[in-house]
Amino acid sequence: MTVFRVEDMPIESGMLTQSLDQAQKKVETYFYDIRKQLFDYDAVLNSQREKLYFERRRALAASGDTMQALMLEYAEQVSPN
Repeated sequence: MTVFRVEDMPIESGMLTQSLDQAQKKVETYFYDIRKQLFDYDAVLNSQREKLYFERRRALAASGDTMQALMLEYAEQVSPN
């Protein structure tokens, strides 16, 4: 740039500006979609976490007889028929 002596001159080009705007919009859209998917996955994980903690609290609060019934219930839920 020193050869042309345009070091502090802004580059002004309508086509360049439009191209940069389009590229920026594509990048922003791409990352927005990634954040949206991440938010959806986080919601699913949070739902699963809440269910797991609920069952954990239920199992820890159970006494001997109810623990056996809980274990049979869990086994029925996960066993293939």
